[in-house]
Amino acid sequence: STAGNIGTRLRSQISSLDSRRRTFEARIKSYRANLISLQRQLQSYERATTKEKSSLDKYEKAMSAQKEKRDKAAGAVKALIVKKGTLEGTVAGLKSAAATLESELN
Repeated sequence: STAGNIGTRLRSQISSLDSRRRTFEARIKSYRANLISLQRQLQSYERATTKEKSSLDKYEKAMSAQKEKRDKAAGAVKALIVKKGTLEGTVAGLKSAAATLESELN
């Protein structure tokens, strides 16, 4: 009967261990499924991030080109202002020379 008790206890322990094994296997299966889902989400986010970065790079290039055009235009305006000043100086000089000539002729 002692052997019977030992056998009963062993069967009970085996059954308990088997139940725990099934529980752990179910958890592992669930964790694997969650991991796969998270990996897919990560890949999706990485693709979206790559697209956003590409769009941002294009935008930055366009803005850089705009800044370059604006800087060139500002340089051209400054050059025109200098030319205008030079022309005004020349006109003033010519008017003065004309006035001098006119007074000498009179």
